[in-house]
Amino acid sequence: MEEQTERLKLPIVETSPSTNHTWYLLISGLFIVAAIIFAGKGWYTVYDNSYSAQIVGGDAYNFIIYATRGTALVCVGIVCAILSVTFAVFAHMARQN
Repeated sequence: MEEQTERLKLPIVETSPSTNHTWYLLISGLFIVAAIIFAGKGWYTVYDNSYSAQIVGGDAYNFIIYATRGTALVCVGIVCAILSVTFAVFAHMARQN
């Protein structure tokens, strides 16, 4: 007797035959560029010691404000990096189909 095995396809990664993996690679590349830009801007914001970067009069308040802004930018960079890896996995799976 022949056994028929069904291939399990998840709805989130199910692709049609016409889907091209280069789109996934392009989106992945754009996200990695965005991740580098956001992380770089975040690190620069945290360690900017110039006095032209003052927001309010007190130094401690400026440190708190820029540390918060820099941390938020680095977190956005991390999210972009995770999305980049996700789309790279989609591209790999589309290439295998």
